[in-house]
Amino acid sequence: MDNTSTAVTVSVADLASQLFDHDAATNEHTLKSDISPSLVIVDSSMGGKSSQQAFNDNAIPTARFLNVTDDLKDKSGRFPNTFPTEQVVKDVIGNLGIKLTDNIVVYAQSGKTIGATRAFVILSSFGFENVKILDGGLSKYTELGYPTSKGEDYKGEKSELSELKDPSENRVSVHDIVEFSLNKSDDVQLIDSRPIQSYNGEATGTNFIIL
Repeated sequence: MDNTSTAVTVSVADLASQLFDHDAATNEHTLKSDISPSLVIVDSSMGGKSSQQAFNDNAIPTARFLNVTDDLKDKSGRFPNTFPTEQVVKDVIGNLGIKLTDNIVVYAQSGKTIGATRAFVILSSFGFENVKILDGGLSKYTELGYPTSKGEDYKGEKSELSELKDPSENRVSVHDIVEFSLNKSDDVQLIDSRPIQSYNGEATGTNFIIL
């Protein structure tokens, strides 16, 4: 069975082949002059301003920075990371010039991978057709010797996202969770994806993500 179309991740090598020409004699990678305009690389690291500064210092060439922590959320929501509204997605993603049909690759800096998975879930839920997570993120990319550059604020044209998919089918309400806990449905598996210290009640401070 061919699972290419449903793959969640893209390898560093596959991404690099779309970005660079490789000189085998010198082992140098030169940015292609004909990179597909539909290829959009997005640093979606959690961390807000500190992650943006890190992006400014060291980014995958052509990447755009998505402030997952501060922008990609419902700021009027009850929790710090409440799932964003359709209008928030239209504004934030539209300002980055990203279209529904783009070939989107999200990645994260070392230790901030939850931002990439959050961006993947949100964009996929709202109907962006081809979103992938870079396998290994920026750490693996640099470990394999591919070049980086200074990250730059996106200053290109904004995209018009007129109508997005209803994300409801990919979301579960608190009511649904309560019902599950009371009735113990056999066809539902609840997974806690927090760090083990949070799961065990050993972590200090608040440590949760609301998707």
